[in-house]
Amino acid sequence: MKISVLQVRSIDDETVNLAKLDTMIRTAAAEGSKLVVLPEVAYYRGRSSEATPDHLPGRATKFICHLAKELGIWIHGGSFAESIPGSNKCFNTAFLSSPEGNIASVYRKIHLFNVDLPDLRLMESDTFDPGRELITAPVIDADGANSFTIGMLVCYDLRFPAVWSALRDRGANVFALPVNFTWKTGEAHWEVLLRARAIETQSYVAASAQWGEHPHKNFSAYGRAMIVDPWGVILAQAGTEGDIVISADISLEYLESVRRTMPVHGHKRNDIY
Repeated sequence: MKISVLQVRSIDDETVNLAKLDTMIRTAAAEGSKLVVLPEVAYYRGRSSEATPDHLPGRATKFICHLAKELGIWIHGGSFAESIPGSNKCFNTAFLSSPEGNIASVYRKIHLFNVDLPDLRLMESDTFDPGRELITAPVIDADGANSFTIGMLVCYDLRFPAVWSALRDRGANVFALPVNFTWKTGEAHWEVLLRARAIETQSYVAASAQWGEHPHKNFSAYGRAMIVDPWGVILAQAGTEGDIVISADISLEYLESVRRTMPVHGHKRNDIY
């Protein structure tokens, strides 16, 4: 099955972002991709206080579900700020649309990125509440023969291997990771963490990314959207700049062969840890 991840520089204009995403998703579908993964904060990227909270279902899901049905593909919609009834905060919410145009799965980011340094203050908890549930979602290949299971995560979740292991326990074999990763941490840790998580879980990792300066915030995103295979091999990657679609073929047979020949998961000492 062919999959694609998007690297974009979303801005503080939802109309502009939607037009760009529409073009890029159509490009991926035209190239044969059956699953497309969008980045974190794909629809609005600017001051959190100026974002118009969305709903579930709402603007983002309507846009993505319509495209998924029209194109007959699975689309992981990246993430958006989901309004919480009775609260002035939001969830950072990721979702998956089926080829029938239905919301197949929803994940609310559980780890919030809070740093307060002299040169950088990014406090997600000022704006967001954490989610409380791990989510996996089955995805059927076009021929109906192969079934992948997506582990749904967002950005900072990359740094918590126990969550990845728990999702593997629940059947995940493809991890969708939409991000808006800072340049400093990305340059130091991005590739090694993605490849480590792929090797540890013996799964594919589809990491979509924002790039460039975050409007009205004091940081730039690292880019380098990437697809990694269960052996830790980078199948496709973008540079640190530029709007681009990257794609790769993923194989359930190859994944299962890696797991058979290196049966690490079965060697876990659940009686000890």
